[in-house]
Amino acid sequence: MNLLKISIILLLFISCSSKKKENEAQSEKLKNEQLSIKNTTITKKDSIVIQNLIRKVYKWNKSNKRNYFNIGIEDNDFSVVSWSPEGEKAIKYIGIDWNEFDSIKNDLEKTDYFSKGFIDNYREILKNIDNKVKNGKYEWYKGYLPPFGTGANEWCHCQDYPDEYWNTMIINTIELKNDSVNLTWDFGKDIKWNWINDYKTGYPLTVIKESENWKISYMDGFDKKHY
Repeated sequence: MNLLKISIILLLFISCSSKKKENEAQSEKLKNEQLSIKNTTITKKDSIVIQNLIRKVYKWNKSNKRNYFNIGIEDNDFSVVSWSPEGEKAIKYIGIDWNEFDSIKNDLEKTDYFSKGFIDNYREILKNIDNKVKNGKYEWYKGYLPPFGTGANEWCHCQDYPDEYWNTMIINTIELKNDSVNLTWDFGKDIKWNWINDYKTGYPLTVIKESENWKISYMDGFDKKHY
């Protein structure tokens, strides 16, 4: 009987010891996973800052509305008659108005909302448009839709939008990738035009941390694929 008790105690001890080691191993594994996750996550404070950044960007854009790509320089050679696609006389653009770009660039930089990479990419798109106009790949006329872009507002891929939508906009998806955060947003449910989101699957943009501040580094309407 005593031998049986001793055997049971030994078995319990071995079982507890084994369980303890298993728990320790699991705890260490979890700790390592948490450290790994920690290196690619954002804090609650970051998420609030990012959300506020996006809202500020769209509020700023509404109050500083201007053309960002349809900024052509007019052909001043009036001896050459240009004809629009509709067969009417029209003023033809012969390239990008780089003075206008400089003005836009200064405005973007002053906000401190946009990364250097975003502004550099914007300039590269305009250079691409400028080259295509000058080599004849694009025919571009004043007062007509340009031969590039999506035909919609590059900031939201929309023709219409609710008033002060930056107050209702919500983030649909979010993905962490290295040091950047990819996300999509729409106008939100608490808007007057509930139907508008049926035509919008989410507008993609990316933010990165630059000089200790979160900034917009990519917007789909500023993607080279549209130009």
